[in-house]
Amino acid sequence: MPLSEEESDKLKNMCTVLNEGLTVEEIYDLLIFAYIEFEEEQLKIAVQSYVQWGEYPEIVKDRLSLNLRLLTFLSACRLYFDQIVHHLKKISSVTTLDITSIEKLRTKYYDQHIEYRFMEELRNHVQHRGLPIHLFSYSSHIVGEDIQSDDKMMAFSTEFAAEAGKLKEAGKFKPKILDDIDEKIDLKMASRVYMACIGQVHAKVRDEISSILAVAREYVNKLRDLYKKEVDSDLLGLGVESVSEDGQRKMDFYISLKWDDVRITLEDKNRVRKKLASFFATGALKTAHKSQI
Repeated sequence: MPLSEEESDKLKNMCTVLNEGLTVEEIYDLLIFAYIEFEEEQLKIAVQSYVQWGEYPEIVKDRLSLNLRLLTFLSACRLYFDQIVHHLKKISSVTTLDITSIEKLRTKYYDQHIEYRFMEELRNHVQHRGLPIHLFSYSSHIVGEDIQSDDKMMAFSTEFAAEAGKLKEAGKFKPKILDDIDEKIDLKMASRVYMACIGQVHAKVRDEISSILAVAREYVNKLRDLYKKEVDSDLLGLGVESVSEDGQRKMDFYISLKWDDVRITLEDKNRVRKKLASFFATGALKTAHKSQI
């Protein structure tokens, strides 16, 4: 089916928009995966702390393990912010998109939340100065008010923090941020607030590009349907070819909605919770249970 140069260029631009939209969701999916692994590691260590008897080497191992997960999470945050702007600019190069509102939202969260400012600086610290976790311990407490009962239950968790003094000694950490925060910084809560803010930024990204993606998908789908109607051929491997003056054919780009379906799936899977910082996973029972052991 012949296409004019103008039609071909527009179709290529629409395919670019869809490809960049997929990449935006893939980057956020990587971030979510890193955050979940960080939270899972905390739960795993808490379970091990009461099932297995840990000696000092185990404490060191667990602290390093949490450091690794937190480093991975911070790296994923850096990757998200570095790349998201790049891919949004690629979308804006072929259609109308103003990304200033996204940058304004980032600035708003930076100004409003000390945890956000701290985690932004911590990202730089772990790249150049040292590990983020300075204090680590296992924690437990009795659940409920009847602490004398034989059926009382114990809850176990991990506690870990950064020390402002050590961050200041390491250098290159903005003094104003350390002055505005506690000496012992709860990295568990700081990470949750940071992730919650990034989630809201991503929700804004989706809002800004959703109509653009819908238009692009509709245009690509319209041409695919037109091709199928006129040529009555399978759409598998459908693409746009250019033909040189001597008759040589070259595949310029493929036309598929398969990967845009993946984008929609990722967007549906990684729904943004407005109050993520207020959520945490627990293995606690809903009601008291009388143990038979």
